[in-house]
Amino acid sequence: MPEQRSQPMASFGRGGAGNISSAQDSLPPDLVTPTIKSNMYTTGRGGQGNMAKNNPYSPKIARESQDVVAPPRRLSQGDFHYGRGGAANVLKMTAEEIAQAKEGNARREREMREQVQRKTEPKE
Repeated sequence: MPEQRSQPMASFGRGGAGNISSAQDSLPPDLVTPTIKSNMYTTGRGGQGNMAKNNPYSPKIARESQDVVAPPRRLSQGDFHYGRGGAANVLKMTAEEIAQAKEGNARREREMREQVQRKTEPKE
């Protein structure tokens, strides 16, 4: 009978016994976001226009400039395919599901616009 382990295990990578270890070993010492220590930092995908000078006395500004929140995924508003193809991988939506998706997408877009407006409004 196999021995029962009381300690949780964690798997890393694509598999194989060499990628399994104690979950305790994998815990980071803290989850603090590091500050940028270089004189310059990037704020976009690259290019001179996306370089900014780092103010070491205001690390929060540099961090916020780099933290970009991806827009939420839009819900499909009609039939769609998933998997590798074939008729069995088509999801056909009802008229009610399509209406709910359209309403949900419109709500998310409004929320995103409001969030951007709040971030870009001048602070008094």
